Amino acid sequence: MAQLVVTPKKIAADFTQKDGENFSDFMKRSDVAFERLCAEAAALPDGEVVGAIIHLPYADGYAHYRVSSASPLKLQHINVGDGWHVGAVTIRGLRLDDVTELVNRARHQPPLLAEQDNRASGCPAPLVTQMRNVLYPTHDANR
Repeated sequence: MAQLVVTPKKIAADFTQKDGENFSDFMKRSDVAFERLCAEAAALPDGEVVGAIIHLPYADGYAHYRVSSASPLKLQHINVGDGWHVGAVTIRGLRLDDVTELVNRARHQPPLLAEQDNRASGCPAPLVTQMRNVLYPTHDANR
């Protein structure tokens, strides 16, 4: 049974808009921070889940959580994009086997899905990129 724990201030600060900060700048800054967390997660050795990012489908996006401990299983909410949360009952129902499966699936997803998300880390594309691709489908995200 997983527990939801407080996200460390060092991580949470990257996903909090500062007073007077332009919203577009905030979104770019939070996307960079999220990419950094995802890159750290992608660099974990196979079988390691501490530090991994899991993405639970919710509403029109994902609720993102970072694994802070495997035993006991503890998750930290990553307040990126829309900041979706799943219900507490969903968190409590997660087992280490479930989290390990989610991490392995994301790490070993088929190439087509990795290209669609435009990253090998298994993290969904940042919100700014998703919206840009919806609004301007011919936009080259690599420019």
